[in-house]
Amino acid sequence: FAAAVLPVIWHRVYEKQGKGKFFPAAIAILCLFTALLSGSKAVFAALFLQALFFGFIFMKKKYGMKKSLSGLVAVILTALFLMPAVFKVPYAGAFSENSWMQNESVMFRFYTWKGTLGLIKDKALTGTGPGAFEIVFPLYRPDEIMKWASEHSYIVSYPENIFLQAAAETGLLGLIGLLAVIALVFSRAGRSSIDMSAGLASIIVTNSAGVDINYPQSMVLAAFLAAGILKEGRGGSFNFKVKTFSKKSFEAKRIILALGTQRKELGLKEEKRLMGRGISYCATCDGMFFKNRDIAIV
Repeated sequence: FAAAVLPVIWHRVYEKQGKGKFFPAAIAILCLFTALLSGSKAVFAALFLQALFFGFIFMKKKYGMKKSLSGLVAVILTALFLMPAVFKVPYAGAFSENSWMQNESVMFRFYTWKGTLGLIKDKALTGTGPGAFEIVFPLYRPDEIMKWASEHSYIVSYPENIFLQAAAETGLLGLIGLLAVIALVFSRAGRSSIDMSAGLASIIVTNSAGVDINYPQSMVLAAFLAAGILKEGRGGSFNFKVKTFSKKSFEAKRIILALGTQRKELGLKEEKRLMGRGISYCATCDGMFFKNRDIAIV
């Protein structure tokens, strides 16, 4: 929740002026502290992607595309190098499956996902039915999870991945439907909803290694952010996209048609002299002066 709200609040900090920045900045710092305090590696991944996303936008404006891409690659490689340390895996065994399985978080998700894939394979079309995963999953739960769960008194209620849950409970058609909705929302995203897009992406990333979306708070927040994207996005009823003859595109919430007042004259010899004395350029302005008279319209 904190990771998803964070980019929206940072955007408000950016928009505010002077003393108006203090309150949203304080809330943003509180959200960041709360997210870090959670210890959730999925949240850390979401925060990392947010930093990459907004950092790339800033770098692109200041240093151009080439340097920005180089910086992005460097940061990603550094993150991959530090990943074993985050998961407390020795660097000597970073490429060994057994080393990663020593981490309970990684091990639990690996075997939970393995069992879930087996469930999906057997019930690919219909799924278990909404909310029935916890009842059906014990039939597919690997022995490693059985042993771990008994030691930790942990019931596997969800598959720790929202996409696997959609496929397990509603079948592959349900998964396709979920992906279609997500694609639709992000296809409507524009510059005015960049903060809400980052927030919704954070929820999706977090729920790729968990299922917090099952909780009302996350579900309502996801719906709120999606609605904001659809309203503020380029497909909204209050947005316009203008393409110029030079093939440049501009997006705006409003368009002012400043067409000017220069009339298009015919170029006749006596046209300027007779302007206002029989020649008119405005039917609604001067029409009443020519009532019941013979006129010519060019």
